[in-house]
Amino acid sequence: MSHHPPISLSRALTLAFLACLCGTAPALARQYMTPAFLAKTPRPMSLAVLPPHADFIKQQAVMTADMVKEAQALEDEAATALGAQLQSKGYTVRVLTQKDVEETPGLKALATGLNGRYDEEWSKILRKPREVKKGRYSVGEDAVKVCSLLKVDGLVMSRVVAVGHTGGRQALTMIMSLGQAYAQSYARIGLSVLEGKAGHVEGYFEGVKNCTTGALLKKPAKVMGDAVENAINNYPGAAEIKIVKNAPQAAEADADDTEKPDDAAISDFEAALKGKQAKPPAPEPPPAETPEPETQPSPSP
Repeated sequence: MSHHPPISLSRALTLAFLACLCGTAPALARQYMTPAFLAKTPRPMSLAVLPPHADFIKQQAVMTADMVKEAQALEDEAATALGAQLQSKGYTVRVLTQKDVEETPGLKALATGLNGRYDEEWSKILRKPREVKKGRYSVGEDAVKVCSLLKVDGLVMSRVVAVGHTGGRQALTMIMSLGQAYAQSYARIGLSVLEGKAGHVEGYFEGVKNCTTGALLKKPAKVMGDAVENAINNYPGAAEIKIVKNAPQAAEADADDTEKPDDAAISDFEAALKGKQAKPPAPEPPPAETPEPETQPSPSP
């Protein structure tokens, strides 16, 4: 049984967009960290992994289906993999189950508010992930309170989107593309590391495991273990310190880069679902006519 809280508008829009992109193979891994996180000034050393939220979308030939039970299995395995792999990097990690959240006094209400707030930031991170490097994203006081309650330095929050294509869907894709495209099933995890003093997002990591629909259904531990490994492959070890030279200049250079196609598509898709249509620009007024100089009659010779 799934224990998901009511889905927020920002998360619903983001998931709907990701479903539209399910036929394309996403990048295998991306990581974005602040200079302070890389240099351990600060970097959370004791972490609480909150229960991941997963959505499993089964793409059939002419419709989609939400796989709730299967999504729960991906959530459990993602949490286990995160805990084990972060511990192997030298961090103190506490993996929280949904039962832990419900039975810890005061935590359930805080976690509900925190998840809603994080979904808003997650949708922004997907559009402009490079902004993570400049510390632009924060979930505020809820994260601080949860860290204080759990006595940890930081939190790990994650979202999983899995897409499984049936044989009919794959055949339809092949036919529609004249054999030039293949519908690839995959599991995609995006996770943020929040520091516990102000609730800032200090790092964002994304990993993808391309697989079969059968693997998503029968081998969730293997699939999520590989996806998590792809995501945090470059997560610095507990004793590792990296100094970013000219960090402000590098951040400004990143900001000037052209947005990825996914970024613009998310913005357009959200606007379409909200019923917002861009107003056409007002027509420019015609240029004022310059009066022609009066011609003086030439004097008679």
